[in-house]
Formats: sequence, structure tokens, C-alpha cells
Amino acid sequence: MSAQLLQASTLCIQVLTLAVAALLAYVGIEQMRINRQQMNLNRLSLKRELYDPRLEFYKAAVTLIRKGGSRAFSDECFATFRPATQPRFNLEQPAIIFLDLLDTKAQELLELDDELKDGPTEERRKELTRLRRELNTWFRTQYEQLDQAFASSLTLRLE
Repeated sequence: MSAQLLQASTLCIQVLTLAVAALLAYVGIEQMRINRQQMNLNRLSLKRELYDPRLEFYKAAVTLIRKGGSRAFSDECFATFRPATQPRFNLEQPAIIFLDLLDTKAQELLELDDELKDGPTEERRKELTRLRRELNTWFRTQYEQLDQAFASSLTLRLE
């Protein structure tokens, strides 16, 4: 009888071991699923933290180009562009260079406007008007360059 009892208890231990192993396997699979969901949430959070500010810079640049560097919008854009060089936005170098160029050209346009308001001589006014027209034309031709400059910054790579 004790041999049968020993055999029965060994069988119970084996069944319990299999049940515990199955339970641990289930817990492991669930943990893997939860980790995968957490990774997806982290990716979405990273997208929001990095990609969305980049897109705001792009939208501000599009608006500045559309407005032709107008005074009403330029000051707001400059305030938007200046933090673009901060590393937390991880803008690629072409985008930063392009934003600096836009900033410079808009500043030039604003300075021309200020000089035109000061009542220059007729010849200087013609020169300033010509320069202003050239800058306005420059702004209107920058959409493709903007897209090229921001192409790598608006691509979200999650490694």
C-alpha cells in the first residue's frame, strides 16, 4: 500500500508541476503581450514628443513662405524658429539651416520695409522696391526647398 501511496503522490507532484509550468507559461505570454503594448505606447509617446514639434516648425515655415515674410507673421515665426536649434526637437541639420535662412530672409525683408517707410530718395526707393520684389519672389519659390529640408526631420524612425 505504501508503494501505491508513493506512486500516487509522485503522480500528483508531476501533475502539479505541469500545472505550475503551464501557469508560468501563460503568465510569461501575458507579460510579453503587455510589454509589446507598452512598447507601442512608448512609440506613440515618442512620436508626440518629437514629431509633433517638428511638424509645428514645418507649418510655421509654410505660413511664413505663404505670407512672403510679412511683418504681421514674422515676429511670431521667429519666436517659433529660434528654439528649433535646441537638441530636444532633434531636427535634422538641413531643416535647421533652412529655418535660419528663412529667418535671415524675413529679417532682410522687414529691414527693407522699415527703410521704405522712412521716406528714402526716389532712386533708393526704386532700389529698395526691386530688392523687396526679389525677396518676395524668393519666398514664393521656397516650397520645394522646404520639403527637401524637412524630409528627413518629418520621417519618424523608431529603432
